[in-house]
Amino acid sequence: MHVLLVGGTGLISTGITCQLVDAGHEVTVFTRGRTEAAIPDEVRRVTGDRTEPGALAEATGDLDVDCVIDVVAFEPEDVEGAIETFAGRVDQYVFCSTIDVYHRPVADMPIVESAARAPPVSEYGANKAACEDRLFDAYRSEGFPATIVRPWHTYGEGGTLIHTLGSDTGYVDRLREGKPIVVHGDGTSVWAPCHRDDVASAFVGAVG
Repeated sequence: MHVLLVGGTGLISTGITCQLVDAGHEVTVFTRGRTEAAIPDEVRRVTGDRTEPGALAEATGDLDVDCVIDVVAFEPEDVEGAIETFAGRVDQYVFCSTIDVYHRPVADMPIVESAARAPPVSEYGANKAACEDRLFDAYRSEGFPATIVRPWHTYGEGGTLIHTLGSDTGYVDRLREGKPIVVHGDGTSVWAPCHRDDVASAFVGAVG
């Protein structure tokens, strides 16, 4: 398959790009061209700023793409532009959402896909939930082939230290000293770390 990544050189997307190539897919990345990343030489690169009207359509208009993975859609307007650009052109559109769309504390554990999303716990989560709602609507009204993946705190090469286990990096000192990690809260948080390569595997596994 020919897979287009909208945003292909960030923490999560670099892992996705590399794993797609390893799986035998043809890969193109659409980025602003500002970030260097260790991605395979055979990956095709096209540049542009998706926030500029028509930029995404102009840069990708001549591509024969089977699947789009969008990891840099943060506002409903971003998703709207993607729907306008790819409706009728692709077999699948995979949207990178976030675990932050879920309301917390959750009513029941373990959390499931259909758990309550409103109200989200942050502005970031609220915007991602609004993006999801637009995709749900596009699927119901137009058959737009959307798939939604909700990662949580992603870490890995090129990323920052994980702050999931506290508000600072003091837990690193505890690790170095052989002390146990103190888990905040009551242990039922849905916010947990996941390595970049594992998150990437979820996206690659969703293709097709």
